[in-house]
Amino acid sequence: MSNESDQSRRHAFPQRRRIPPQVFDGSILLAIDRLTVPYHITTCFPSELTEADFHAAAMRSCQLACMSADVVRGRTVPPSVARVASRSCISRLRTMGMLLDIHMDECGEVRHEMRRYPVVPILVNGMLVSPTRFEMCVRLGIGRTTYWSSLVFRLTGSRWLCVLADFG
Repeated sequence: MSNESDQSRRHAFPQRRRIPPQVFDGSILLAIDRLTVPYHITTCFPSELTEADFHAAAMRSCQLACMSADVVRGRTVPPSVARVASRSCISRLRTMGMLLDIHMDECGEVRHEMRRYPVVPILVNGMLVSPTRFEMCVRLGIGRTTYWSSLVFRLTGSRWLCVLADFG
């Protein structure tokens, strides 16, 4: 009797077919001394995006991370950033820039390094977490210091809009 009641309490779940994530590795060629920046992008689900789409996403993320670092360093927001980033994202970058400026007043060495050297991308790592959300991390070098930039893109209509850009 107890075996029958145990059997009736068990729930049968259909077996899911496990689909391995798609992985895209490649590199982006920079104009600076013909350097290459490796990228690694993974998907959490099967996607219809092509390898060329992922290469373009890595390249745009790299460019946006560098321009975001420049905004944080006190430069004006280029029109190309305003086209691909939300207003709140740009506002947060400007706020971060003001906070960094206060910090740099206390530490002249940081100011010298942040203002003098160019932003050089080192590595791009990303994940397509849903059909409408892409998360990217870009490792950047400014002088002797390494920083990470986190970017979150949301599919809005037919274009990817950066809704969060963090730098630190």
